[in-house]
Amino acid sequence: MISSLLRAKSIAIVGDSPSEKRGGKVHENLIRFGFDGDIYPVNPKYSEIRGNRCFSRVEDIPRPADLVVIALAVDQVGAALDLAAIQGAGAAIIVGGGFREAGAEGTKAEAEIVEIARRHNLAVCGPNCYGVANIAGHMAAYSGDIASPMPEGNIALVSQSGAMTHSITEPAVARGIGFSWLVSSGNESVTGAPQYIRWIAEDPKTEVIGCFLEGISDPSELQAAIRHARKNGKRVAVLRAGKSNAGGSAAKSHTGAVGTDWRMADALLRGLGVAVADDIDEFIEICVLASRGRVPSGQKMFLTISGGLCGLIADLSSSLDFSLAWPEDEVRARTEGKLPGFATLANPLDLTGAAAEDPGITAAIIEELGRVEELGSVVVVLNSPKVAGTWDGYRRLAAMAVEASGRFPSKSWTVVTASSGPYDPDIIERAEGTGVACLMGLRESIVALREVGRIALVPPDDLSVRRLAGNSPVDALMPGSARKASRPGVLREWDTKELLRRASLPVVEGRWVSSVEGALDAAKELGFPVVVKADADGVIHKAAAGAIALDVRDPEALVCAWEAIISRLAATPAAGSVRGMVVERMVTDDGVDLLVSTRWWNGCGPFVTVGLGGVMVEALDEVVISLGTLSEEVVQELASSGSLGRMLRGRDVPALASLVSELSNRSVDWAEDLEVVELNPVRVLKESGGAVVLDALAMLGEPVPSSKRGPL
Repeated sequence: MISSLLRAKSIAIVGDSPSEKRGGKVHENLIRFGFDGDIYPVNPKYSEIRGNRCFSRVEDIPRPADLVVIALAVDQVGAALDLAAIQGAGAAIIVGGGFREAGAEGTKAEAEIVEIARRHNLAVCGPNCYGVANIAGHMAAYSGDIASPMPEGNIALVSQSGAMTHSITEPAVARGIGFSWLVSSGNESVTGAPQYIRWIAEDPKTEVIGCFLEGISDPSELQAAIRHARKNGKRVAVLRAGKSNAGGSAAKSHTGAVGTDWRMADALLRGLGVAVADDIDEFIEICVLASRGRVPSGQKMFLTISGGLCGLIADLSSSLDFSLAWPEDEVRARTEGKLPGFATLANPLDLTGAAAEDPGITAAIIEELGRVEELGSVVVVLNSPKVAGTWDGYRRLAAMAVEASGRFPSKSWTVVTASSGPYDPDIIERAEGTGVACLMGLRESIVALREVGRIALVPPDDLSVRRLAGNSPVDALMPGSARKASRPGVLREWDTKELLRRASLPVVEGRWVSSVEGALDAAKELGFPVVVKADADGVIHKAAAGAIALDVRDPEALVCAWEAIISRLAATPAAGSVRGMVVERMVTDDGVDLLVSTRWWNGCGPFVTVGLGGVMVEALDEVVISLGTLSEEVVQELASSGSLGRMLRGRDVPALASLVSELSNRSVDWAEDLEVVELNPVRVLKESGGAVVLDALAMLGEPVPSSKRGPL
């Protein structure tokens, strides 16, 4: 009953006190924010607290409270929660710590909370949390300090860490930025971030939902909640911790080793059009930008009066993968004669020191940029925030952007200070209510422009997946009973490649054989040189096990390769499990070897991984992971940027794009059986030469229900 938690009309505080301890702080915050419902303090030591009658026991309260806040020692929480539920409460906040974060006894106490909540259908915030504050609704059942004054705003903050709420809200409030909700969710033993996101997505006063996540316990619930929020027009931003964690033991495939949980989480969030931050400052600027006016989309133009800043902006944009593409021809035509003769037309655009002496230069340029249709955003960069004695021209620059936003509302207009520090209140006041975002810090602002721009690139109605018709093709390779008995397990390489061939993916030509004589016949048919591989249970990475021979050039070498593979495997657990061998044409054409895979992660996916392949995939760790079925155009874009783009220069990228796109779509059909399909390596040949799968494996996992297949 999450409505009882987030929109409570009556609140009992078990463990209330006249002091500022946790229970007393909740009572104090309720009064401070003007809660107009009933407050029931519960503590046998007092008869009255803060003007409210105090009750000795929960059962003494004259009527059931919607929400019960429990501020007691760990060993008393379970009994208090059970009693509150029996008395008719619909929700609880457990503000104290000492639960699973404290060891075995705490874990046992938290398990008791979960059992009670499920038995009584309770929504529970925490334990180990501050609680919830509905700023717009004047209900702050919150045991922590809240920045004062806390203006009402359109940003909701959901944080698994209580202390992080201070780090985020306090510097934001100092700049006049307000919040609609504060949710400190703590351990999330019962009610978690997805439930809060889904609920707040219905709030008309909230436009941005910002989340600090230390972990994602249920990715499928989170993606459903984010989808719901985005379909309701909300913008979602996430700051995550835990990226340094290896994410548990690697799976048997290379995909499991390079696709750690944090990478899956980042791919999930970005695939859903979420703005993702790496630190607190980025997160604040992302939330500010997302909460103001129009999402910055399309091509962007930076304006400043400093050549040095232009260089920094260009360098940072390059390192942060932020495009500085701009409609040069139209801008040049419109600004002809409006800049000083010694100025260079570029992006970023240095208006030069002449603009400091003649404000008309800046006004004319801004006016013309506002008329350039292809330009989606204009960013005005100031040298520094306002401090005593600083040139007043910064205010004029900001004022021009604010005025232009009124004349050209279809564009995103942003003011950025190059460094951090106290923001000029005059600039903030001018921008308030106009849709112009006032961002702080050059690097953080560029990240915010990049990440919030991602929201526009992934509109809510594009969050879908193409479902191919027909039954699972795995049926023809492994009967259902055999698949069930094999879970979890690995599909044979030969079967995996047969699956790919039936899906019309380009697989190297080969034959499965059971004898040396059969191998010689296959090699003769295929033509030397060939590759010989063992088909044996438990042999996943054949090179490491010595179960493969490359560049076999004649019959004598083939016989020797066969005998050597059998001999090497005889000393391993795979001895006696060799079914036969696979003989394949040796691809000698020069090319780039890549890892291409699809993976389902906790019911979410498919996640598509593309990166440097072969035996060095884990060592070099050069991968890109994306969520969802991908079009050929999207794959070509991924394969043309960053280190991957540099590796693939001069290669047949369209052929790779076709292969990756088809695999991503087919993986939806195979989700009934296959958790991972990994092609490693895929050799991408020279331009127009194609791409070919040289090795492959598939891992059997738990079936993904059809309702969860796809990016949502």
